[in-house]
Amino acid sequence: MKRFSGDWTDAALLACLSAFTLTFLVAARHYAAEARVFPVAVSCLMLSLLALEFISRQESDWSRSLRKRLNPASASAAEPYPRVRQLTAMMWVAAGAILFWVAGILLAVALYVLASMRFRARRSYAASLAVSAGVTLSTWVLFSVILKIDLYRGILVGGS
Repeated sequence: MKRFSGDWTDAALLACLSAFTLTFLVAARHYAAEARVFPVAVSCLMLSLLALEFISRQESDWSRSLRKRLNPASASAAEPYPRVRQLTAMMWVAAGAILFWVAGILLAVALYVLASMRFRARRSYAASLAVSAGVTLSTWVLFSVILKIDLYRGILVGGS
């Protein structure tokens, strides 16, 4: 294989994501068979995507071809987003995950959609509230009413 295209932070991020995914996959071994299906599927998909990312970052003709097929924008001379903006986006996702764990699905969906529309997309409060309410209502109707699945309520409300 030829040289990795990108700087060391890209390689470090791929390594960290791979380690996290492998840890998640190993932890799923201890789940009951029925509960194990989804984490294993997600882990396998994530490892496949990370492998594609790693392969597409090599400097070979095949890798460049793969990179163009997977990401047509990579052929353009557009500047990548600054690292601070990328880090901010990742922190929003991490904050959303923590919010789901602490506050539960419905409250987290409402707050995350509201906050991301208002502060990241810079939409008006009225539009942000309307979309947040619609997404939250749709989530509740789909999972609680139609599929009859109890949504996680969060550790603040006694979820486990």
